[in-house]
Order: sequence, then C-alpha cells, then structure tokens
Amino acid sequence: MTSPSPRPRHRSSPGTERHLRDVWDELEHDVVDEQCDCVTCTEARARLATVDLFAAAWRSGIEEAPQQPSNDLKASIMSAVRAEFRSGRKIPLKRAEAGELSVRESAITELVRQAVAVIPGVWPRGCRVLQPTEAPVDIEQAETVEPLQISVGLSVAVSQLHPALVERARRAIRERLHRELGPREIVIDLVVEEVHDD
Repeated sequence: MTSPSPRPRHRSSPGTERHLRDVWDELEHDVVDEQCDCVTCTEARARLATVDLFAAAWRSGIEEAPQQPSNDLKASIMSAVRAEFRSGRKIPLKRAEAGELSVRESAITELVRQAVAVIPGVWPRGCRVLQPTEAPVDIEQAETVEPLQISVGLSVAVSQLHPALVERARRAIRERLHRELGPREIVIDLVVEEVHDD
C-alpha cells in the first residue's frame, strides 16, 4: 500500500523530527533505532504494535469466514484502534513546583459526551479540546493553567430545540468536568450541528 505524501511526522526530541512511517518500518523489520528512545517514539511503537496485532486478528477472522466477516470482530478491532490513537494530547490541569497534573484529551471528551447524552433529545456529535498543550508557564507565579477551551457539536431533537437547551447543556458539561477534574475556568463553545426527528 502506498503511503501518503508527505509522511506524518512527530517530534521525538527538541530539534528532531521523525516520520511515523520510519517507526512502522522499524517494527516490520524488527529493528529499533537505539538513538531514539524518547517517550513519543516509545508510545508510537507500542500503539503501532497494537494495531498490527489487531490487524492480524482481523485477517485471521476473514480467512476463517471469508464470505461474512464477523461484525463483532470488526467492531472490537476498530474500537481498540480508536482508543489507541485517539487518547490524544495530555492537557495540563495544574502546575506546581512538584510537577504537573495532566489528563488525556480523550478522557475530557468522554466526560463531555456523557454529560450531554443524559439530556433528553440531545446527542453529542463531536468534541474538541482547543487548549494548547505546551504553553510556557512561570512556575513561581502560576500553579494553575489557562482556561480549558472546549468546542462541542450537538444533534438536537425538533421538540427540544429552544434557546434554554444550549445553556442547559453548557451547565451540565461544566458541572461534570468540575466534579471529575476539579475547579478551573472552562470556556464551552456549543454548536447545534444537526436537528433530528423525535
């Protein structure tokens, strides 16, 4: 299979960039670049190895039943792959001299989806954390970080489409994040992307 151009890159250390395809080639040929043992490369190798294992399981399932691959198998594979690759960035929650407390972007988006899903007639369509991950911070002057900025897309039933709904969803999201992540300033941008039948 031909890889797209340009190749995906990731920064393995200050001033150094590597192609994700290079890491994949290392795994395929059982060769590891001993000069690149940074956290990013290590995580990339682990995730690509996981994808390779699931792909092998998928191929095995297709060979056993080529005319009708198991939908459950495909669903479990895709769920695992999404979990590996969508864990996302580390979002800082608090900084102090002792270190930084952070949470994965995927954990935040899952909390947002859960908060929205309990509102009758409302479905979460997407969630993005807009906050930069590596803003320079003066540890001596700041133990907290900049506001958490979130963009959320909604699908709303026709019968529930009214101005108060947006504020209700915003309040539910803020309360859930405060309860799970602790108090901090949160900016929530809500967009009704779709209107569906009841």
